[in-house]
Amino acid sequence: MAYFDQLASELKDLTQEERAASIDFYQEFAHDAGLTSDAEISQHFGRPQQLARKILADYSIDQIETQQAETPKNYWKLIGIVILGLLSLPLGVPLGIVIIITIISIVIMIAAAFLSVQVVLWSTGLLGVVFVVAGVGVIGASIGVALSYIGIGLVMFGIFMLLWPMMYRELKRLSYWSAQKFGQLYQWTKTRVQAR
Repeated sequence: MAYFDQLASELKDLTQEERAASIDFYQEFAHDAGLTSDAEISQHFGRPQQLARKILADYSIDQIETQQAETPKNYWKLIGIVILGLLSLPLGVPLGIVIIITIISIVIMIAAAFLSVQVVLWSTGLLGVVFVVAGVGVIGASIGVALSYIGIGLVMFGIFMLLWPMMYRELKRLSYWSAQKFGQLYQWTKTRVQAR
């Protein structure tokens, strides 16, 4: 039927699916009503241009109603996000400060532990030297006491010489590891801040 072909050309502003749905609806309506000729269809629906304006107006109203129905949801969602952001601010800032202080405390504890081990190790080596010197100093008074002082001093200095390279290697490894982790933490923080 030429009527529906002309109607299709008038509905060029609609998508292909919307145009096909509209034409199918009116063709079915015409068939059910027993309208067989273009003249009967024009008499019932009006000219194709008039029917096209009516269809376009209906689609425009549907689109406006759809947008109005979605707007309050988006509006309330936005309000909810703002409220959650404001409520999390008093919690987020102190939580961030606590996390930073915790990380700094852990680093200080690890550094203090290694420093204390270093102090004990160096004092053991120094005390070993002192015992050897004291043993040499008392050699004239008592040979047994002098040999025990020298023996204890040599054992303590030997412990220092045995553990120092191992501690130096572990301290170097820990320094490298902590520098690497702080670099990763810095990069992660930087990307998070730049993403906002």
